Amino acid sequence: MAEIMDVSRHQGVIDWAKVKASGKVDGVMIRAMGNSGAGKASKPYTDPQFARNYAECKRLGIPCGVYGYFKAVNREQADKELAYFKKLLTGRSFELPVVVDIEDEVQKPLGKAALTNLTAHMLSTVESWGVYALLYTGLWFGSTFLYMGGAALKPYDVWLAAYRTKKPAPGWPFGMWQYTSAARMPGVSTNVDMSHAYKDYAAIIKRAGLGAVKGAEKMNKVIFISQPMGGRSSDEIHAERRRVIEIARQKFGKVDVLETFFDDFGPAAKPLDYLARSIEFLAKADVAIFAPGWKNARGCRIEHQCAEDYGIPMMEV
Repeated sequence: MAEIMDVSRHQGVIDWAKVKASGKVDGVMIRAMGNSGAGKASKPYTDPQFARNYAECKRLGIPCGVYGYFKAVNREQADKELAYFKKLLTGRSFELPVVVDIEDEVQKPLGKAALTNLTAHMLSTVESWGVYALLYTGLWFGSTFLYMGGAALKPYDVWLAAYRTKKPAPGWPFGMWQYTSAARMPGVSTNVDMSHAYKDYAAIIKRAGLGAVKGAEKMNKVIFISQPMGGRSSDEIHAERRRVIEIARQKFGKVDVLETFFDDFGPAAKPLDYLARSIEFLAKADVAIFAPGWKNARGCRIEHQCAEDYGIPMMEV
């Protein structure tokens, strides 16, 4: 297990030689992209200490990764933030992951499914750059506003923030645990965040050649799964989704899966509420995949008709 420190402009000018000499740090996550204040609209900026922190880690041989604070509430904003983030990374190399930080107040009103799908899009895009993409979020935020165990986010590793002494057990896997925001470190004048890394990220990234942004990225196919759900348990629905996703991967390679198994509607919700949201996500799909039995489910038939009428490619499994 490795000890990882993360830093930003809030730590000021760091004496990195003292950090290394302390022997308390195995790697560092450096903030590259900051953003506007909590609850305010997205306005990304370059962290003032990013260039120096990166250069010092490289000079002293301290393994480092990088993170950006994302506040996008729609695909257009996300793509602008991603383009900004990518420019900061291009020409640099990293021994640790490249992180999408999702935890802002402004994103809460989106709803779990919409924010999950937007987050998956951001992670997929970062991954397409040829680096190791990692999602950072808090335990409460992730549990409340994201489908952390759902198909859309399941392909991505997680850096979980939960400040406590006992390792969290949220019901979904994570590779890093940020366990405190109040650590003290030689060479740093303020408190710092510290994390346990349960994977040897440096070895994984080196072995897979994921240490630097590549040139032109190939975008993953975005798939929409239409499946009968009436009378089925959650386990049965998820099992079928996994089978469909595996078939999609065999055909298309890497895919982004739109999360369309909703559990955030209230008890007064009607079937049409679920269908309306599904069609909203169908509009974002590159391919609509119809699971066995779809012809016997009214909602699936409507989704099929929409895909046909609006030119969304379809396949049955």
